[in-house]
Amino acid sequence: MKKLDEDLRSVESRLNEKKAIEKKYTSMIEELTLENDMTYQDLTKISRKKEEVLVQHDIMKLEIKKIRETLTSTTNNVYSLENKKNQLEMSMQ
Repeated sequence: MKKLDEDLRSVESRLNEKKAIEKKYTSMIEELTLENDMTYQDLTKISRKKEEVLVQHDIMKLEIKKIRETLTSTTNNVYSLENKKNQLEMSMQ
């Protein structure tokens, strides 16, 4: 009977140790899961911000292209008008 009591206490002791270890790992898993979720949320925010920046970049490139085209057109127009002016001046002489 004494031997069985000792065995029972030993088993209960090991069971309590295993439960403590399980509780420790469960807590670690919960912490890591929370950290993972927060990191995922941060990643999502960063991805959205990156997409917004890329869109703004593309918009700026389009605006620059439009301005360059306008500048080129205006420059060509000015050269054309200067050429006509010079031709008129030459024909008037």
